[in-house]
Amino acid sequence: MKMVDGYVVTARTNERLLFFGPVETDMSGDAENLETNGLVPIPSLGEARFIAGRFADGRRVLKNAAVGVGRIRMEIAENESDLDAFRRKRNRSFVVIFAYGKEVMNLLGKHGPTTRRDFDSGGRLNENAAPFEDLGEALHLASEARRQGQSPAAVAWYRLRALKGARRA
Repeated sequence: MKMVDGYVVTARTNERLLFFGPVETDMSGDAENLETNGLVPIPSLGEARFIAGRFADGRRVLKNAAVGVGRIRMEIAENESDLDAFRRKRNRSFVVIFAYGKEVMNLLGKHGPTTRRDFDSGGRLNENAAPFEDLGEALHLASEARRQGQSPAAVAWYRLRALKGARRA
């Protein structure tokens, strides 16, 4: 099972919830979308708060976003025994990780109120789609993403704990 554990900067607007980690590609700036940096979180709370402060001070393009810091823990299933472990979890919050090429990944969940349709039964998590509570639904979406998108897709369990201090950018 692949593990992701660390801090993220969150930016929430009426239509989107974005997660940011450290810059892992050749782009400039303080942070990079977690979907494009290979799901790498920020290693320290202090660094996450520093980056969140720069977002809230208006040094980013996200206008009117509530900027905060969260602790993210994600477990990505790599085989059937990992899925068995997911079935035993009390906190049932699943997403599908769908890869476009080598660098860009989309985190997919159930349709939210403002989400366009993706793969028949899911939408991008950062477009107000909610996490799956039913593992079977997440597995179905992963199967459809692989079939229709012709790219790898995996199911992941995650927990995001918001930390105090959200500010408007």
